[in-house]
Amino acid sequence: MSDYQLVAATRTEQGKQVKKLRTAGKVPAVLYGHNIENQLVTLDDLAFKRTFHQAGHAALVKLEIESKPAVQVLIADVQTDHLGGILHADLHQVNMDEIVNADIPIRLIGDAPGVFNLGGTLVQPLEMLEVEALPANLPQSIEVDISGLVEFDASISVSDIKLSDKVTIITDTHELICRIDAPRSDEEMAALEADMGDEVPAELAEEKAAAEAAAEEDKAANKPPSAS
Repeated sequence: MSDYQLVAATRTEQGKQVKKLRTAGKVPAVLYGHNIENQLVTLDDLAFKRTFHQAGHAALVKLEIESKPAVQVLIADVQTDHLGGILHADLHQVNMDEIVNADIPIRLIGDAPGVFNLGGTLVQPLEMLEVEALPANLPQSIEVDISGLVEFDASISVSDIKLSDKVTIITDTHELICRIDAPRSDEEMAALEADMGDEVPAELAEEKAAAEAAAEEDKAANKPPSAS
């Protein structure tokens, strides 16, 4: 049923107490789902990171909690700090007979001639597609072939995506997935630079001035004494 597996333990720590769990290499998580009570659990940090990297939000994960029967879950949400450390995870226990919504990553495949032959730029405004399906039918990723993007302004929209009839796309069909933009002309680049201007923000100006002053002091301190 699932290619991925995690082992969890129940926990009582909440609020500020979970900091100790993270220090001990554990990820605080909550298991929830339809017709079940929310359950507080912990996961091994390294094991969870490895599984999340491979499974993402769309692949089923077999979750074992101590001596209880294993359940099928989706990694619904992951909170991280500014360094990428895992702070918390939400695990959604699914009913295999009930349709669920999930955000599926878009993976561009192939080479776009408009980039390699014409020097255009590939722009991808949309990186995920929201879909609904039975848990077992959720795709782990959605491949989009860009080899047909031959000219400038050539594009692919959600309406161009064809999936199994077991999967329904929820994202607006008019949304743009990717496009080939022509390179900017010298005139456009000059206009862009003019719009940006050359003013330095006040805080950066102060920082620059402080750095220059420190450099001058260092230079003076290391200057050899003049001959008398």
